[in-house]
Amino acid sequence: MKLSAPKNITFYIAAGLALIGFIGFFVAAMAVIAPWLVLAGFVVLAAATCLKTCKPHLVPCFLLLPRCS
Repeated sequence: MKLSAPKNITFYIAAGLALIGFIGFFVAAMAVIAPWLVLAGFVVLAAATCLKTCKPHLVPCFLLLPRCS
């Protein structure tokens, strides 16, 4: 499997979700959604690493993944 580095904005979004989730473990009001935020951050980062970068199309990239160049 050929992995690619995620774009900076994707990395910052994933890191932000994970950081908010980790902080949420210590805030009682966020304790319920904190694990989901951490999981979402890691899923975004893993998807950005595993998926191929596509050129912009009218249809979202994940629908055209087999045809991306």
